Amino acid sequence: MIDITPRPDFERFLDVLMLRKAYARPPLFDFHVNPDAKARALGREVETPADDVEFWRAAGYDYVQCTLHQPARELAESEAMKKGAAATHGSENDVITSLKQFRSREWSWQPAASGDLSAIEPQFDRLEGTLEALPPEMKIIVHNADIFTLAWMMIGFTGFCMKSYEEPELIREVMDSLAAAQLNVTSAG
Repeated sequence: MIDITPRPDFERFLDVLMLRKAYARPPLFDFHVNPDAKARALGREVETPADDVEFWRAAGYDYVQCTLHQPARELAESEAMKKGAAATHGSENDVITSLKQFRSREWSWQPAASGDLSAIEPQFDRLEGTLEALPPEMKIIVHNADIFTLAWMMIGFTGFCMKSYEEPELIREVMDSLAAAQLNVTSAG
């Protein structure tokens, strides 16, 4: 367990974010903390929403970060691993290669883009559990709308740049589809 005396105060976070006030100790901010780092900090795996809240509080944050519905990231990462890539942020990750190929199948996020959120109900349940475990001085920050990042991860960064010029309709359709999924999830959450 890390040795910090937590004093969460989301108002402090908002003060700094909105440039209303400065503090001797500026608030911490992260969108993501690696699960292994969380486990090392707590001295055990982070399994429940209450465990997650305990990590963010004990680590000195004024909020708990929750990520909702990133199936494109999961797909890009699994495809990259099949190719032996160590990370998803390379140019060689070309899960989507053309407009024809994109239109030829249903992608992991497209049910959510059409309004079917049943596949991510466990994420909503986890968000609700986080809310129940949350101390009153903390808030939840939901991370959801990585539309640009998810699009280039699916196409590969170099491919994304090239296809922005060579096949802009592909870029538009992929980003529109991802945006619809993210909007539906955000609206439901």
